[in-house]
Amino acid sequence: MKSLVFPLIAMIVLLTTACSKSNSKSSGSDSTGTGGTTTTGTPKPNYAFANTEYNGIATEVSEYYEKPIAIHFNADSTVSAYSCFTWALGGPSNVLSDSIHGKITAVGTDGSGGTTISVTFDTIGDNKGDQQVMTISSGNSTLTGGSITGSPAPGAVQFQYVGLKLYSDTAKVGGSWTGDSVNVGGGFVEYWYPDVATFSFFLDSTGYLRNGLPYPSGPGTTPVYAKYWQYGSRVYFYGLNENYARLIPYFGVLSADGTYMYIDTQDFSDARLPVPFQTSDEYGPADVTPMIHKEYVGTLP
Repeated sequence: MKSLVFPLIAMIVLLTTACSKSNSKSSGSDSTGTGGTTTTGTPKPNYAFANTEYNGIATEVSEYYEKPIAIHFNADSTVSAYSCFTWALGGPSNVLSDSIHGKITAVGTDGSGGTTISVTFDTIGDNKGDQQVMTISSGNSTLTGGSITGSPAPGAVQFQYVGLKLYSDTAKVGGSWTGDSVNVGGGFVEYWYPDVATFSFFLDSTGYLRNGLPYPSGPGTTPVYAKYWQYGSRVYFYGLNENYARLIPYFGVLSADGTYMYIDTQDFSDARLPVPFQTSDEYGPADVTPMIHKEYVGTLP
């Protein structure tokens, strides 16, 4: 449940703590999928859903739009949930986390061929875990559920899943991406979520371009190729607010077919995303999860 800063990019920006790649590898991962053994020598559970990942969006009481989330079932009896968690627990400031981790306590069936999974997640600020029940559909394509009624965890840390789908681990972020465009009149077109519009991610993950160019561009400048990281459906990357020469750390979850990506950040100091009670939709409509779309793969490196 750590949240570390992204790597520093020389002299261009001052980066702040945000949804990060600090928990890039799921706890208890086992690439063989056979389960192995625990530290005490007893066999690990060999669940059929081990090493699978589901993603989409989730509701949280503390949030004003549904948050991108990825649920990863590890090879042992643990589950990891990755999101930009921002919890209002009554203190002087919100509690931020890029992930929480839980323990499977029971596995059953729902009577329709689906699999029910009871999980207790670790929570922050108390010793009361969030009790959830998840259901994997009979075809293994979707995941539903979330915090149960009566969960002992504070309401601020509870969440429910909205349309989570199985990620195939074949979709890659490499290619050209943009947000929805808005005609503002006078022949001018603007993009919602401008920090992450008109980007092209290199196929080898070494960096990406803005409007076909590195940033900054022009005579006498030293271009920066900002690196990104993809772990399963999760993508950790930087958006760009060129008004302040600022790179903003972003978190995204990629759709199973790789055609769209939900995005979010915990660094709203200069991020151009919708906020509560906004008076215009310049940076996207309020109460709608930000999303960008892949335009083409092209011939990038």
